[in-house]
Amino acid sequence: MRGEAERLGLSSVHANFLQPPETDAFDDNWLARSDVQFHWHNHGYRHFPDFLAALNHKKRKNILRERRQVESSGLGIEWRSGDSLGHDEWQQLHALYEANFDAKGNHAALTAKFFHRLGELGPLAQAALARQDERIVAMALFVQGGGVLYGRYWGSTVDVPGLHFELCYYRGIEYAIASGLIRFEPGAQGEHKLARGFLPVRTHSRHYLANRDFRAAVAAALEREAPAVDAYAAELAGHSPYAIPPEATR
Repeated sequence: MRGEAERLGLSSVHANFLQPPETDAFDDNWLARSDVQFHWHNHGYRHFPDFLAALNHKKRKNILRERRQVESSGLGIEWRSGDSLGHDEWQQLHALYEANFDAKGNHAALTAKFFHRLGELGPLAQAALARQDERIVAMALFVQGGGVLYGRYWGSTVDVPGLHFELCYYRGIEYAIASGLIRFEPGAQGEHKLARGFLPVRTHSRHYLANRDFRAAVAAALEREAPAVDAYAAELAGHSPYAIPPEATR
């Protein structure tokens, strides 16, 4: 990778979300960084209530309350495989995706054509949808592979309490259990995921910066950042939502 970067005159190479054994392939020319994400792990749950039973009472009660809010909203909630969605449905999903980015002042990089291509790749893409009559008013988009569900792009034109959690987290957990997936990674950031069964996990990346002065400056910044990330991970570890460690019950 370094050789190709030099040959092509690239300024940097970034290897993200490495598994721990893969980090040994990178020498000292690569800067090391660690961060924290929140992942849900399937400990052999039979169904969603089985997962809820592993949580402490307060977290379980909160999830049930949020799901009841969505149920009483009158919206129709469904989980669909991408290859079952029609052209108009993919158009609606892309419009929701774009609207969400626009509302936050960000650039929606993925095109409608890209969304349609996802639908041509069998069950690779999955979607949780909320309908008001026949119109899709909210969606969360997922991809899967290697026994893992990955999320998510989210978009909504309605403000319904609990809807974000229902589509982005709870429906994904239900699908992961039903499909026998080992893990569900719902995306970056968000301590609020901890209260909903997602535990902190360290992620690892390596970065090659061609300019020596720039590399030195970034190395110094990473050295200052590392203790803060360690402290953050340690603090999160003390706030598990589970009544007892999940691995102790399965």
